[in-house]
Amino acid sequence: MFWVFGFNVKENRADDFRKWLASDNVRKLIADIEKETGVRYLDTYWSIMGFGKFDCEDWWEVPNWAAFDKWHQSKAAGRLWSEVLEFAEFRPFRARMLRGSKDVKTVSPDS
Repeated sequence: MFWVFGFNVKENRADDFRKWLASDNVRKLIADIEKETGVRYLDTYWSIMGFGKFDCEDWWEVPNWAAFDKWHQSKAAGRLWSEVLEFAEFRPFRARMLRGSKDVKTVSPDS
């Protein structure tokens, strides 16, 4: 499963946020989150050229629901999000869980 969390970066903070994402501090927090939870950070993706409703989306790979439950107990995840709040503003934001086609069961009236 993939957990996708979209948000907007505060005005005039995009460059600072991008530099923060590349910092050793963030790399350590992400490594700690992966150890504590099994949830793997994929990347932060940015809307470009006006295509997209949100400035950024963080993509995380979640191996199972138990790992996602561990996320809520993770001290590293708490520290990461408290630092993200310095850069992000949460006008309407979007968070969703996605599964690949091979992992999804569909239901139809005929089944």
